[in-house]
Amino acid sequence: VTGVQVYNFDYANADINNFWTTLYTGIERANNLIANINVATAVDSTERQAILGEALFLRGYYYFLLVSNFGDVPLRLEPTTVTGASTVNVPSTPVKDVYAQILKDMTAAEEKCYPATYFNYSSRVSKTTVEGILARVCLTMAGHPLMDQSKYKDALQWAGKVVASGIHSLNPS
Repeated sequence: VTGVQVYNFDYANADINNFWTTLYTGIERANNLIANINVATAVDSTERQAILGEALFLRGYYYFLLVSNFGDVPLRLEPTTVTGASTVNVPSTPVKDVYAQILKDMTAAEEKCYPATYFNYSSRVSKTTVEGILARVCLTMAGHPLMDQSKYKDALQWAGKVVASGIHSLNPS
């Protein structure tokens, strides 16, 4: 028996290939937006900063999914250019460095994103979304393979911010 569901697969598995490709497509789009956010001068600067925060969060989140599933992965922080075909083959980056970039992106995003109460709909990344995922990232960093015990304190801090916001609550049932 082979397949993802029984943990018996290789790189040629379509589900794994699609997962990898989809995440790097999202990273490429986030990199393009981050690199070109200030080109859209018709958009209010406050709104541009919020959009930048969302793009930073998404890039960090996609890398979180990659590193927690595959370990060392290529870390791309600039968009691919037509003339930059030589930048397509990027070596893997150590797990510790990928997590450092995730924390950097998400921490910057937390400062820029709007609070959840700002929206009339929930399709945008909010400040508490970033804080909640940062708590999860820190908990993951406290475990295998990094075993950085100091991240438990950071996870508690980020989760505490979500609770302190008063916006979210646990399901009472």
